[in-house]
Amino acid sequence: MKYITLLMFDIPIILVFMLMYFFPAKDINSFYGYRTSKSTKNQQSWDFSQYLSSRIMLLLPFGMLIIQAIMLILGININKIIDYSVFELLVGILFLILSVELALSLKQPKAK
Repeated sequence: MKYITLLMFDIPIILVFMLMYFFPAKDINSFYGYRTSKSTKNQQSWDFSQYLSSRIMLLLPFGMLIIQAIMLILGININKIIDYSVFELLVGILFLILSVELALSLKQPKAK
């Protein structure tokens, strides 16, 4: 039963991130894709941010799965594992945003 509970947390995250990877947003929009002021500045920034963010997003849940498997082997309570997984996801999303924004800053020319 504890594995089902964990999978109910992991599967939706993996599916959403895989959706973003296999079907990235092609045009700038306000509904779907990695959207920040830098990523929506122009089509080139949009394409680059979709490319980079989708690759990082695809790695995040698999890192979570590895850590969850280790925690299960160590016999850690399922509720603690889910708590740690939520924390890992939040840290991963923060890493995603910082990484993509830094890459966009380095890629975009400076305004004079």
